[in-house]
Parts: sequence; C-alpha cells; structure tokens
Amino acid sequence: MDEIIAGICNSGVGYLWVTRGLYAGVPMLTFPIFWDQVPNSTQIVQDWKTGWRVKKPEIASESLVTRDEITELVKRFMDLNSDERKDMSKRTREVQESCREAVAENGC
Repeated sequence: MDEIIAGICNSGVGYLWVTRGLYAGVPMLTFPIFWDQVPNSTQIVQDWKTGWRVKKPEIASESLVTRDEITELVKRFMDLNSDERKDMSKRTREVQESCREAVAENGC
C-alpha cells in the first residue's frame, strides 16, 4: 500500500487523502469546492457511503455554510451512538477491508 500511496503522491493527483482515509477506515466529512474534490466527494458520500458532505449540493455558489450548520454536522458526525453514524462506520470498515484485501499478497 505504501508504494501505491507514494506513486499517487508523486503523481500530483489529489486523491491521496481519499485512499489513505479508506485504507485507515476513517469516515470523512467532505467540503468539495472545485476540480477533483467534487467527484471525490461524490464517491465518498453517495457511492461508498463512508462520509458526509458539508456543503449541500443544492446550495448556490454564493451561499455559505454557516458556523451553526457546521457545528451541528460535526456534533452529529461525532455521535458514535447514532444509527446514522453506526451505519457509516460499518460501511467504512467494509470498504477498509476491501482495500486491505486488494493490496494483500495475491489480492484481488
């Protein structure tokens, strides 16, 4: 895995934080602004369901996420006993295991 991470890091591609987070089994909060952040966020939030988006997709670019909205989201994100967070943590562990199997000797 370290060789893959080093290759991605040296390539200048901004996907490194996603691969490290998945490999470590860390749920993520995403705040996509431009370029590759938007599809990365979509993969994390909608496809893999291993994180939440801070900036709602329907918000116009001139709108900002308020301090109160961020505070509420972080509180929900840190509540490890909520059903929503338990589901995300379970899914994150599943994706983590897939990552580890893929880079294991004779991995898929």
